[in-house]
Amino acid sequence: MAQSEETLEDLLNNAEQYGRSAIEIAKLKALQSTISLASYGIGRMTNLIIFLIAIFILSIGLSFWIGSAMGNVSYGFFIIAGLYALMGIIQYFFLSKWIHRIIGETLIKNVLHE
Repeated sequence: MAQSEETLEDLLNNAEQYGRSAIEIAKLKALQSTISLASYGIGRMTNLIIFLIAIFILSIGLSFWIGSAMGNVSYGFFIIAGLYALMGIIQYFFLSKWIHRIIGETLIKNVLHE
């Protein structure tokens, strides 16, 4: 009888250790996914900031160039602003679902490491 009690006690200890290990593995996997997603996001945000600064500077230069060609610098700024407004409207009505789907798929692939 004492042997079966020891066996049962060992079994319960092993089950407890297994449960703790499974919880620890789940925590580590969640941490890995979080870190992977954060590093992906930070990298993309850095690239986006650099790209936006370049676009901003190019837009100012293009505005001055168009404005000087038209005889009034403010015309160049109005034209460039109009182009950006047109691009924003096109993006809002035609591309927003596509962009949302692409971003969602990319984030899911990054989290699942496929």
